[in-house]
Amino acid sequence: MRKEKILFGLMLLTLLILFMSGCLQNKPSQNDFLPKEEIISQSQTDSLPAETLSKEEIATQNCKTLCKDALKIKWDLSAGPCLSEATLSWDMQDWVCDVAHNPRIAADDLKENQCYEYGVSANHFVELDTECKFIKAI
Repeated sequence: MRKEKILFGLMLLTLLILFMSGCLQNKPSQNDFLPKEEIISQSQTDSLPAETLSKEEIATQNCKTLCKDALKIKWDLSAGPCLSEATLSWDMQDWVCDVAHNPRIAADDLKENQCYEYGVSANHFVELDTECKFIKAI
């Protein structure tokens, strides 16, 4: 009887793992919505003359591009995802790109709906609303 319970538990665990791995594979990746030629890279910003765009302006422009591309593939932004962590194309060091509601709602302040890297490896963020409109950059 004990062996049957263990086997049943292992079968359920296997099915759960298979189900979860299939669900996780459906998340948008860089190949789903990021045309790299539209993203200005960190190395390009380092070589720009001072009178051109600031890093904040470039981060904002890149964040808007990520957001608009996410909307094109019908990615649900209502939970306020961190777009810069959803792609490998984001290479703005010290910056993250986050989606929030305007006006803010309680869900925007939940840790799981914020960019993990902010305060860890990034000291600045660009925040857009769910329609890719600029809220703020810090």
